[in-house]
Amino acid sequence: MAEVCFLSGIEIPKGKYSREHYCPKSCLGNLAQHPYNIFPAIKIFNHIKGSLMPCEWEEQKYDLIYRAYKNWHIKPSDKKLLRQALNGMPKINPCEYCICSLYNQHCVKER
Repeated sequence: MAEVCFLSGIEIPKGKYSREHYCPKSCLGNLAQHPYNIFPAIKIFNHIKGSLMPCEWEEQKYDLIYRAYKNWHIKPSDKKLLRQALNGMPKINPCEYCICSLYNQHCVKER
């Protein structure tokens, strides 16, 4: 059974797998390596999300993906994945999967 990208809801094609630190390493340090913070993702979506916190990603994902689709020089196979995502991604409550819900001092909503 193929894995699904946590960020886009798309099945991960061969050679496109990456490990997504849902809360970025730059914000959490060693806590980012916690197993509850790591999800399967497609490389291009992981790259687009960058160091955004989960709630920021959820609010901005369509705009960011559209901007990458229009402006970045990327492989046709990645463009196809971006088009697929722009046609509809699952809406999730980022706090439900965010490790910061356990460690409020890192949560951007708690600041």
